[in-house]
Amino acid sequence: MASPPAPDITVVHAPGARSVQIIWLVEELGLQYKIVQVELTKRKPAEHRALSPLGLVPAFKDHDTVLSESGAILQYLLQCFGNGRLQPPIGTQEASLLLQWCWFAEASLTNLLSDIALHTKLLPAKMRVAEVVPFLKARTAQRLAYVEGELQGKDHILGQDFTAADIMLGYTITQAKHIGLLSEPQHPNLVAYVERLHRRPACQKAFAGVVSRL
Repeated sequence: MASPPAPDITVVHAPGARSVQIIWLVEELGLQYKIVQVELTKRKPAEHRALSPLGLVPAFKDHDTVLSESGAILQYLLQCFGNGRLQPPIGTQEASLLLQWCWFAEASLTNLLSDIALHTKLLPAKMRVAEVVPFLKARTAQRLAYVEGELQGKDHILGQDFTAADIMLGYTITQAKHIGLLSEPQHPNLVAYVERLHRRPACQKAFAGVVSRL
């Protein structure tokens, strides 16, 4: 059987954006890659538009495969280049939990953080709805408390071992910390979790030069 082709990876990256997750993962996997760096507030270069007509970040290319959703890119990288690393064996309960935590981070938590950012500083003042912010923060606090409990007695979200779920969730919890939604008295497990993740060299490289976008 022929070996799969060597990766030819390009990542469109903006410091602080979800592309951090992809840089983090390819660093953990030890893959070679090229970065096309962009700024979210500026016109996107042609190389970016060729990979993502909507101008989304991240955008990703490996040979003929082009993707622009961070969760899909993560799954692609694990399937093609993970060789069992950073993921439980397929078909196990733990593998299902990895998927659940990846999608929880994006669908149930990051969206709330983005809405808080929109209505506190990103949207023009006349478009912000201040009345919705307390509701968003309360909903976020509820979900952070849930993750806090799930981390009790564990170094990582699936247990003692670091997995790709920690990349997806760790990015989101880092953003929550950046906008002041974590405190050590309320969230000792989450604070320790973020600190633990940020001691990883791959995480440090992915977050290099980051100013929070939220």
